[in-house]
Amino acid sequence: MEGKGLEVHTFADIGKYTIFPLEHMKKIFPRKVFGTIEEDDYVKNETYGIMCREEGLRLTNELHRLTVPGERNIPYGELALWSNS
Repeated sequence: MEGKGLEVHTFADIGKYTIFPLEHMKKIFPRKVFGTIEEDDYVKNETYGIMCREEGLRLTNELHRLTVPGERNIPYGELALWSNS
């Protein structure tokens, strides 16, 4: 587990967690953290951790390959409200 927040991940990182400092999470997710991380993780252990999954890594790499940052129009506010439940 790392406490530095976002870093460059490789396929060797699949299954590992990245732990985000609170100030970093507020910067990345100014309104709401996505899914149920707030209820399931933060309330229990006061950390924000996100697992590196193969699907997310492949999607991130593909977006990076196909676009430049200004072209990445991703509705983060909308995504933050999605849940598995």
